[in-house]
Amino acid sequence: MKKKFFILTGAVLIIILLVSMLIFSNFPEKESFNVNTILLKVNVPLGGEFSTNIKITNNEKLPQDFNIYFNNLRGFVSVDKDKLSLSSKKSENIKVSFSGSESSEDVHVGQLIIETPNYIKKIPIILNVADKEGVFVITQTPIPRYESPQPGGKFGVEIKTFDIGKNTPKNINIKYTIKNFDDESIFIEEEDALVKESLVLTKIVQLPDTFSYGDYVFVTTITYNGIKTSTAQLFSVSNLKTESSGSGFQWFWVFAMVIVIFILAIIGFLFYFIKTRDQVLLSLEKQQKEELKRNISLVDVYKKEVKKLKNKKERKIKIKKAEEIKKKIIKKIKKEHGEQRREVKKLKKAGKSAELFKKIKYWENKGYKMYDAEKEIKRISNNQMKKQINNWRKQGYKTDFLSK
Repeated sequence: MKKKFFILTGAVLIIILLVSMLIFSNFPEKESFNVNTILLKVNVPLGGEFSTNIKITNNEKLPQDFNIYFNNLRGFVSVDKDKLSLSSKKSENIKVSFSGSESSEDVHVGQLIIETPNYIKKIPIILNVADKEGVFVITQTPIPRYESPQPGGKFGVEIKTFDIGKNTPKNINIKYTIKNFDDESIFIEEEDALVKESLVLTKIVQLPDTFSYGDYVFVTTITYNGIKTSTAQLFSVSNLKTESSGSGFQWFWVFAMVIVIFILAIIGFLFYFIKTRDQVLLSLEKQQKEELKRNISLVDVYKKEVKKLKNKKERKIKIKKAEEIKKKIIKKIKKEHGEQRREVKKLKKAGKSAELFKKIKYWENKGYKMYDAEKEIKRISNNQMKKQINNWRKQGYKTDFLSK
């Protein structure tokens, strides 16, 4: 039984270790360095400029050298430092400047790349160069069901357009574009519409199966009288087998919870097993103590009767004999108790729980055995013995030998 206990304990520990590894493997490792932003989304008017600061922090225990450069957006964005050295745990700000060229009315995308010899981080950049004369405001909100599609899935947004000029009906052209971070347009679709003060549209795009995993930008552009107004939305094409965002992570936690429940069930079984084992041993120990107590009580009653004898010599001899009887009884009881414990261990090792409880019950029901004290005890007067025998029988002693 001990062997089974250790096997179960080992199995639980192994499962806990595996689950811990699984859980921690789904958390990102500590990054070599971090940047205080994950996206640079900037609106700049034609011919205008804008600048912002980003902070880089070295998380390593040793100094690191950084290279800072851009993927695309040449002529639109620059930094004040393209190389940087940081000591351990130190941070520094770099200035990123944006410029809206007079001929660049559009949404431009690219990446700010920060690189060390051992690690690289790419910050998406969405630069919207807008015409100051635009008469529309556009907002677009991802539809949760279509927010993180897989290749061959669907991406969708809700688009709201507001006329901030003269509130007269306007015929507009709406262009939908999906761009990658090489600033390439990989999906284009257009339609015409009539706007009266405002317009609400739902746009759902069926992505080809050939779409690669990664980040993209969905651009909505409204053109009216040759003036463009644009808005852009970052989205990711995921390798999850579902259209709902984050569901893979949710499924991971469902799986983790199932494993945790399984572990708790095993632990519960172990506690039950230990408790059951303790109940058996406690029950046996209780019986054995009671048996020893009653036998010793029998001898004590005998000694009490012997002390009533008037003959001092006889009284002394019988008291001495009573002590010898007491030692003999204790020895025999311990021997029998040892045999019982060995039998209990044998049944436990075989896993015979039902038979084990049955055996404990049998020992309890058969009464408390009284040992070879009768030769001396029977010498007490018959009247005394009859009275005492009746008392012992009421208490459950086996006293057949006493009535001879």
